[in-house]
Amino acid sequence: MRTAKISAVLAAAAFIAAAGTPTASADSLDYCWLNAATNQSKCFATEAELVQSVAAKQNATFGTQAGVSPMAEHLVAQLYKDLNYGGGYLQIFDTEACKKGTIDGKNLPSSWDNKVSSFKVYGGCTVKLWEDKNYGGASTGWVGSMKYVGNALNDQISSIQWQKSV
Repeated sequence: MRTAKISAVLAAAAFIAAAGTPTASADSLDYCWLNAATNQSKCFATEAELVQSVAAKQNATFGTQAGVSPMAEHLVAQLYKDLNYGGGYLQIFDTEACKKGTIDGKNLPSSWDNKVSSFKVYGGCTVKLWEDKNYGGASTGWVGSMKYVGNALNDQISSIQWQKSV
């Protein structure tokens, strides 16, 4: 009888432990790179996984401020989920430093559509972030880095354009 109770308790504990094991959902994949030239992207649950993936593909060191994506050379912009450049981030790379480019919402990783709160730009770029897919709705105008996109656009961004600063 005692053995049966112990077995039942152990089976229940194993079931609870297995059921409680978290799996990564699309919303928890906060660290991403996107190659604008190919529209390929990959997301990870942790920054360390992102760094490891890119470093393994390039056999190179990868940092959050300047790095090398698996298929493009130049960091154009880094979008953040939180204001003041906080939280997860999406790094957008292209084959040339700040050539004119675009990313429509259909090409954003699903965990990034309507999630942007702040962003940084690199290489002399300015960006224009749009509320809707296909570059519609409200926009930021052509700007450099922003610590906060404002209440009207916070967590509403679905399209991005960039170009050299004029």
